[in-house]
Amino acid sequence: MSKVRVLVDIQGKPPRGYKRFVKICAEKILELVNLDFNCELSVLLTDDAIMKRLNFEYRRIDETTDVLSFSMNEGASLLSPPSKRYRLIGDIVISIPQAMRQAENQKHSVKHELAFLTAHGILHLLGYDDATDEELAEMAALGNSYISRINFEAIT
Repeated sequence: MSKVRVLVDIQGKPPRGYKRFVKICAEKILELVNLDFNCELSVLLTDDAIMKRLNFEYRRIDETTDVLSFSMNEGASLLSPPSKRYRLIGDIVISIPQAMRQAENQKHSVKHELAFLTAHGILHLLGYDDATDEELAEMAALGNSYISRINFEAIT
């Protein structure tokens, strides 16, 4: 079984108290994915101002978003043997305020939304895309499957 290392940092002024929760969610989701190499994931929890800047810088969209993913392995390179003890699969950036708004709009907990956004970001790093309605539905179903299996509500 492969090992998983997740590093979580905070930038800006997002509401506090979610760092440990997101770290454990990411670890559990990556364990479910069961990659055949040891992997490392970096997660940044941030506020809307920083997320809006990143979204504009990388996607040319001048508004905040919920999650951005930056893969270190595009396409088939993810399947090649690792050259280091841990392979960095990429970075995920999550806007805590946006996650809170989405949770309220969807009438579920902030934990549920953060777990889903973490899964969604990881799926992007693994090569999934959501450019079409069909791809988005597939990612949503897979993300929901992962978060239901990790029992995210029990994570404190």
